[in-house]
Amino acid sequence: MIKVSGFFPFRKAKEEYEYDGVKVKKISTIILPPFKKNPLLTKYFIRYSNDKLKEELEWADFIHIGSSYPVGILAQELMIKSKIKKPIVADVIGSDALIYLSNIYNKNKVWVKEYLKNYDLFFCASNFLKNVMISFGVEEGKLVVAYKGINSEIFKPTNIEKNINKVRFLYLGGFEGDSLFYPFNLRMKGGDILLDAWEIFEKSDPNAILILAGLNVNGKKIKKFLSRLKYPSKIEIKSEYAVDPSVMPSLYNDADFLVVPSISEGLPNVVLEAQSCGIPVITTDAGGIPEAVDCGASGIVVKAGSVEEIVRGFNWAMENINNYQLFSNRAREFVLNKFSWENYSLSVIKAINRILK
Repeated sequence: MIKVSGFFPFRKAKEEYEYDGVKVKKISTIILPPFKKNPLLTKYFIRYSNDKLKEELEWADFIHIGSSYPVGILAQELMIKSKIKKPIVADVIGSDALIYLSNIYNKNKVWVKEYLKNYDLFFCASNFLKNVMISFGVEEGKLVVAYKGINSEIFKPTNIEKNINKVRFLYLGGFEGDSLFYPFNLRMKGGDILLDAWEIFEKSDPNAILILAGLNVNGKKIKKFLSRLKYPSKIEIKSEYAVDPSVMPSLYNDADFLVVPSISEGLPNVVLEAQSCGIPVITTDAGGIPEAVDCGASGIVVKAGSVEEIVRGFNWAMENINNYQLFSNRAREFVLNKFSWENYSLSVIKAINRILK
C-alpha cells in the first residue's frame, strides 16, 4: 500500500517498511489549500514531482490518505485531474468533516461531491461522522465505521490514591485567545460554558478542584474568571500550550473526572484515554461523543451548549463519589472492550479486502 501524508519539517519525504506482512511506502507531499492560487515555486514542485508520484503509485495495490480533506499535491493534481486507477481509501476525523470539508461544502457543494467520488472507501471514526459524510453526498456503501484503539499499556490507572473529600476535575480543551498555535475554533471545545458552570458549582462544594490545561489558560479570560470566583485557590493551571502527549497519562491519573463540555466534536481521543486510565467522564452529546461513553456507568453525557447541564454533570459526579471505584473500573473495561486496535484492524482489513476483489 501507499500511505500519503502532508510534508512537514523533520518528516521524511519517503519511507518504506513492512507491517504485519503488508509492504508500505509512505510518501509526504506538500500541502496545498484548496481554491488558493499556488506560488510559482509550488507549481514547479508539482510539475517536477508528478511523474515520480505516479510511478510510486503504480507500485501499490491501494492508496491510503490520512485525511479526507482535499489538500496536497496528490489530491489536487492526481486525484482530481488524472483519475488514479487504484483504490483510494481515507480516514475521516472530526476536524476534516466538521470544519474543513464543511467550510468548503458551504462554498461549493458540487465541487466537494465530485471530489469525494474519487475515493473508494472512507474509515469513519464514529457513526456520527459517517452520517456527516452521507450528507456530503458519499454513498453509504463507501463508509465504514472503524473505532480506533487506545494503547491501554500507556493509558492505564496508576496507584495514585484518590481523596474523595477533594474531588479533582480536569479540562484539557483550552480557550480562545491570541495564540497562533491552534488552527481550530476553540470556542467549540466549550471552555466558556465550563467556566460559567464552575462559578455556579463551586458555591455548593468549596473543596472541589478544577484543573485547566491547554491553550490560553493563563490568558485574560482566565484572569477575569478567577476574579469572579469565591474560591479561586481551587483552580490549578497546568499548561498554557497544547499538552505534551507524554504527560497525558499522569495528567489523567492526577484527576478524578475528565470534563469535556464540547459544543461540536467528532470523537475525541481524550474521552477514550481518560477512561482507559480509569477516569470517568463528564461530557456532552456533541457529535460522536455518546458513542465513546457508557452513560451512567463510565461517565455521564449531558446536552451540549448548556451551562446548567454541565452543572448537572458536576453534581452527578459528587452524588456518585462514594461509588467512584466502581465507575473507574467500568470506564476502563468499556474502552478495552469497544476501542481495541484488534477490533479496528479487523474492520479495516475486511473493508480493504472487499475493494481489492
